[in-house]
Amino acid sequence: MEILVAFYKVKAVRGTFAFRRIYQDLRYWLVGEGYANSENTPGFPEIYVWHEDTQKSGKETWIWWRPYQRVGTFTSEAFIRRELRLNYHVYKYRDDKIMVEGKKETVQVGTFELFVEAVLVFQFPSWEKGGPFMQSLFEFFWKRIYWRSIEGHKSEVLSDAYKLQGYLKRILEMKTWTPPEREHYPKYGITVSLSAITAKRSPVISP
Repeated sequence: MEILVAFYKVKAVRGTFAFRRIYQDLRYWLVGEGYANSENTPGFPEIYVWHEDTQKSGKETWIWWRPYQRVGTFTSEAFIRRELRLNYHVYKYRDDKIMVEGKKETVQVGTFELFVEAVLVFQFPSWEKGGPFMQSLFEFFWKRIYWRSIEGHKSEVLSDAYKLQGYLKRILEMKTWTPPEREHYPKYGITVSLSAITAKRSPVISP
C-alpha cells in the first residue's frame, strides 16, 4: 500500500542553471538525509533516463530517481519505508559558457522542472494476501497499533519533502514556486514495479 503525502514541482522558465551542479548537489543531499548510500554509488536508484537533441527545439532530458529510507523491516517482504520520488524534466535548453571567478563554466539555458512526490510505502503481504482470519488480524493491528506508527512516518516524510523544497530553492535561487497544473510524463517511459525500484541498478548517466 502507498500513501501520497505531498506533491509539488519547481520550475524555472527560460533561465540559466547548472544542471550538473543541481544533479550532484541533490544527490549529496539525499545521501546526507539517509535516502541513498554514499558507499554504493552503482546502486543509486536512478531508474530511467531519456534524452533527445534536435536543432529545432534544442535538448530535452528526463531523469527519474526513486531514493528511499527503510524505517521498519519485519521480514524481507514486510516493511515500511519513506520515498522521495524525483522526476527531472529539462527541455528547450542549450549549453552555454559563462565566466565564474575568472573561469569558464558550462551552464544550460532553457526550462528546468523537478517533480517531487513524498510517499509512504508499507507492505505486510502475509496479512494482505492471507485468508479471512489473517485479514481480520491485520485489521486489528492496523487500527490499534500501526495507525499511530504510520501517522508518525507520514509527518517525517512530509518534513523531509519540505526540507528538500527549501534546498532546491537555495540551489536555484528562486523567489517563487509554481504549483503543479497536471502531471507530466516523458514521451517514452517505463513501468517500474516495486521490486524493480528496490533492486540495485547502475546509474545510466553521470552529468
